[in-house]
Amino acid sequence: MNAIGAMPAADRLTVRFAYQRGFQVLDGSAILQTFEKQDEAFKFVLGRGARVWLARSRTVIGRITDVACSP
Repeated sequence: MNAIGAMPAADRLTVRFAYQRGFQVLDGSAILQTFEKQDEAFKFVLGRGARVWLARSRTVIGRITDVACSP
């Protein structure tokens, strides 16, 4: 368990889109902070000394390919 004010392990920080709430930064299942814009969430993660990794996904529906990046 992290002490108050301690930096969480960088490999456990996650940025997710929370419908109608914006973007949430999580440490495991604990919400650290919520932001209106994705770049604000990334800046928060970088400010904690963590790296931002993008997870790419590819969806193919009937010959139409959509490539999306998510934090």
